[in-house]
Amino acid sequence: MRIRNLLVVVSLLTLALAGGMWSVSLAADDDSGSIKALEPSLIDQVDSLTGSAAARWPDEFGGVWYVVPGKPQGGIQVGFTSNSQEKVDQLKKEFSEPDLLTAIEVPKSQVQISREMDVVIRDRELAKDGKGALAEVDRGMFDMDADLKTGEILVMMPKITDSAKQVFAEKYPSDRFRFVESPLGNFGACNSREDCLPQLRGGLQNRDQSTPYGLKHCSTSFTVWANDKTQVLSAAHCSDANHRNGNLPDPFEKRWNGPTTTPFGDVVRNQLQGAVDAERISLRDPNVGRGWIYKDDTHKEWPIQERGSWATVPIGGVICRVGNTTSYSCGEVLGKNYSPTKFINTAEKYVRTDACSSNGDSGGAWFRDNKAWGIHAGWIDGDDDPKCDNDPMQSYFSLIDFALDAMNASMVYYNP
Repeated sequence: MRIRNLLVVVSLLTLALAGGMWSVSLAADDDSGSIKALEPSLIDQVDSLTGSAAARWPDEFGGVWYVVPGKPQGGIQVGFTSNSQEKVDQLKKEFSEPDLLTAIEVPKSQVQISREMDVVIRDRELAKDGKGALAEVDRGMFDMDADLKTGEILVMMPKITDSAKQVFAEKYPSDRFRFVESPLGNFGACNSREDCLPQLRGGLQNRDQSTPYGLKHCSTSFTVWANDKTQVLSAAHCSDANHRNGNLPDPFEKRWNGPTTTPFGDVVRNQLQGAVDAERISLRDPNVGRGWIYKDDTHKEWPIQERGSWATVPIGGVICRVGNTTSYSCGEVLGKNYSPTKFINTAEKYVRTDACSSNGDSGGAWFRDNKAWGIHAGWIDGDDDPKCDNDPMQSYFSLIDFALDAMNASMVYYNP
């Protein structure tokens, strides 16, 4: 592995072209290529603390919460199922402002909640085929998430009925559920952003071969390194239903950016299953991937220099997204166990936020400052008209660490 890293770093020196030095993290579990220009911020420390707590006490760790959403100075709660004060006292030794950390007790660990949800998710998949007890609950058409503080699994559906509650009570008598009236999460792909060929980056139009410019399409997210070349990620649900989960024909689906008549690349790998909604796009000459995000019209080369992971997502933290339809918006993390029922088989571990989004933002990048977090998957909106118009809605995304593993790829970072 060390030899492979060295060879790739040497090969990447040839990419020090027109504007900066590149760096790569070769494995999904290795961030050694990430270079920070500044000392870790307090928010970065919260991310690190969350990951450390999950790794050290996996069977007891319940979660991390911002007392004031997005502002660590308001206080950070750290939950465990037992001996929480003792564990938080250990974490305080590694935190620059230990007085901000408060220990709380929670009834279940994240590991236990995930196990309980996995059982229901499998049963929900059977229900879609009309099998099992959950077939009585609108044939499995309900979403889920978890309240990590109370240990409850949230069952999210447009209309809650007593019969649905009864089915859950009989099928899972030892689990705790809370029923939430909510539209189902949707996926979608419209409208365009400025072309940015031949240097591609996150937040741009990612159109398929079957729809003309100005109609349905998705967005690009992050630049990755795979097969000894830079490539670009997007969402797998942007591909034709028959071309997902490895069932790709030859030639592969093509991808365009903007109104050009020449495709910039081809879909070579994708997965729409479990915690992953990602596709990897190889680039045709002269197009190249760049470790930037097209954040907005005044920040077209926003650098990505590190990445987060599912384990480090804190509830109440603020994460932002960008897409070719609605550009840039941010939202508070509401849950990290979201399980949408539409289109994704055995969906799990999506991050749910109160950010806005719309058709065509699918596949776009979720990030905060210079840290990559995930790939935009969809939205939850009551009036079925998603957009950034002050209409209360939610958006959700799949995590970048799951995507990198599934795509057999590594992040490309840009260090200006």
